[in-house]
Amino acid sequence: MPTESGGRVLILEDDPGVGRVIDKVATAGGYDARVVTQSDQFFAALKEWQPTHIVLDLLMLDMDGIRILAELGALKCTAKIIITTGMGIQVLDAAGRAAHEHALHVVGLLAKPFSSSALRALLALPPTQ
Repeated sequence: MPTESGGRVLILEDDPGVGRVIDKVATAGGYDARVVTQSDQFFAALKEWQPTHIVLDLLMLDMDGIRILAELGALKCTAKIIITTGMGIQVLDAAGRAAHEHALHVVGLLAKPFSSSALRALLALPPTQ
């Protein structure tokens, strides 16, 4: 059940340390958070838990992040999405354009390493179209 001030944040991140940091920032901001490390866990949690927000690492071991965005578009996902990667701003920009092409609600792009305050600010933003 969403918290009064936040919502539910589903985090797809294959680095456990980064996942824990995102979880702590979201929880401190009044959100319920769940971290998963594989795409099958992600899609199961998406269906069962119905998050209000998604933090998606583009560079996953088992499924490309762009493909995950396409799947989210096919599912008509309405969650606010924050895309992260350590691959650089050009990759983030391309992913953001791909997400918009799939009619997804992206609230921001975060290059790793990112600050807790930058993540907090994006969790609070309305989606852009």
